[in-house]
Amino acid sequence: SLRARGYVYLKMHKYGESLADFEAVLAYPKLTDYARAEALAGRGIAKLKTGDINGGNADLEIAKQLNANVTHDMMRNGSL
Repeated sequence: SLRARGYVYLKMHKYGESLADFEAVLAYPKLTDYARAEALAGRGIAKLKTGDINGGNADLEIAKQLNANVTHDMMRNGSL
């Protein structure tokens, strides 16, 4: 999936590719709140890594509002 590939790109420090994948995921209109939260968290981290501190923090905050456990779950399963 694009979401999974986005995380692979994050781990490879390919932040531009990661951002593109997360943007594509977020454009999909029928995402569950949890899937949207995962994509926002990934995009937020990619933004932070590229110096977009405000944008990254905003994405992470929205992700936490959608699902308070999203970053914890992602760290536990190795996505982050």
